[in-house]
Amino acid sequence: MTTYVLKPRPPLRAFVLAAGLSVAGAVLIALAASGGWGTLWVVIFALVLALGVAFGAAGAVSMRTMRVFVDVTDEGWAVRGAGQHKHGPWADVTKVTTSDHGAHISLHHGQVARTHLFCASGGEDPQMQGLIADIAAHLDADRGYGTIEI
Repeated sequence: MTTYVLKPRPPLRAFVLAAGLSVAGAVLIALAASGGWGTLWVVIFALVLALGVAFGAAGAVSMRTMRVFVDVTDEGWAVRGAGQHKHGPWADVTKVTTSDHGAHISLHHGQVARTHLFCASGGEDPQMQGLIADIAAHLDADRGYGTIEI
């Protein structure tokens, strides 16, 4: 069995917002405490600092929980992570399509059912390239395709 890990893009806006709020909260706490602004202002700025830390933690957690694991075996495939768990044998895959840039794979199961796999890093990601090659090899083996020596 081979497992491929498709990772999301880092949530840069959340990290920038977290850094800004954390720095602003810390600076304002120092100014309020040294300037004698009163306890209420120190508490408010501490909440701003805590909000910044919370945004940073939420961004870090989302990067870990939004990963998708694709298991490829001789018998079939399985996708797990990000709130989903799908699996099936290679015999049920009727068609596989990829986007022009290679960052999106669709496994077709009959006329309607599809499983979509996205790689936020793009089609040049080694995990995505390996997954595409592995799917093609397993489908060829399942269908009995191969090269003929002449």
